[in-house]
Amino acid sequence: FRDKLTPITIFMEYRLDYRTAADATGLQPILNQFTPANISRQAHTLLDCGEDNVCKPKLEVSVDSDQKKIYIGDDNPLTLIVKAQNQGEGAYEAELIISIPPQADFIGVVRNSEALARLSCAFKTENQTRQVVCDLGNPMKAGTQLLAGLRFSV
Repeated sequence: FRDKLTPITIFMEYRLDYRTAADATGLQPILNQFTPANISRQAHTLLDCGEDNVCKPKLEVSVDSDQKKIYIGDDNPLTLIVKAQNQGEGAYEAELIISIPPQADFIGVVRNSEALARLSCAFKTENQTRQVVCDLGNPMKAGTQLLAGLRFSV
């Protein structure tokens, strides 16, 4: 499951089945009328986010290009090298979102390099905004640093 921050709520309701509850003497059990006949509890995921259990990530992102100049219509794709790091506590549901201008198209993630992480990225369009959304980890743990290459045609 992706959402590790929202607690899981467990609800239980109980009642007596008076048809089968009688013992050998014919006495039937009763419930305390001042006690609710249901119970609700929450189970929290262990987040490893310090004593307060509140995650305080410190994400930093930088980008470098493999080209100094970009020419529209050039056959050479543009590769952006993205460096993402977390110097704080775990970052849950961490994503990199890149808005793409109309002149560019997302080709994919660079996968032929040992030095680069193989991110899971998806192309999305929301309200006429074209985006590439990449999963950085769930969680992106404290001290994590990754390099990834994203290719675009222009």
